[in-house]
Amino acid sequence: MAPGVQGSVVIDVAAVTKSYGSGRGRVDALRGVDLTVHEGEIVAIVGQSGSGKTTLLQMLGAVDVPTSGTVEVAGNDLASMRERDLTGFRRSVVGFVFQQFNLIPTLTAYQNVEAAAVNLQGGGAPADRIADLLTQVGLGDRMDHRPAELSGGEQQRVAIARALVRPGTRFWNCSPGWRHRGSARSCSSPTTTGLPRRRRGSSPSATGSSWTTGTRAALRVACAAD
Repeated sequence: MAPGVQGSVVIDVAAVTKSYGSGRGRVDALRGVDLTVHEGEIVAIVGQSGSGKTTLLQMLGAVDVPTSGTVEVAGNDLASMRERDLTGFRRSVVGFVFQQFNLIPTLTAYQNVEAAAVNLQGGGAPADRIADLLTQVGLGDRMDHRPAELSGGEQQRVAIARALVRPGTRFWNCSPGWRHRGSARSCSSPTTTGLPRRRRGSSPSATGSSWTTGTRAALRVACAAD
């Protein structure tokens, strides 16, 4: 556990491997990965391209399954869950920022965030929460713009707001670096109202992939090796 962090285990990865292909074309993306993350930590995975950062986050977000090993997130053993349950897990437990952001091109920034909050019963996040999140990431005056009308950094910030729109979700950021400028200094804790605070001159996350698991901030960096 990182210094100063007290909390239950929210991520437990044990002996995870992931291989693609077979024979001479086989690629071992993950080789025996072990990782434990406690509630309240902010963790950053850093490493060279191809070292398995995105693959590991896909395991944690139930986007992909390991070849072997176990992945438990918030008490859920992902390998034993049915697809219907995994869909519910992805909707309610984690908020994922993809490398390419995956915004819906015909929807505005506001509508992209709103769409992620709609559940099967027709409910969703209140309008003021959506507007507040977009304002916190510096897009208060760009809510009515579609992705093609936004810069790459602005699209990334829409994706971050979308990932955080459901209160209590864990935040998985698979986008390299953080292009956000300025307004994050005034944001409050992740998984409650917005984004982690940052000190002047510092970056909200280390270069690479990151996730937040609670309302207390304690940065830990894990290195991914080839």
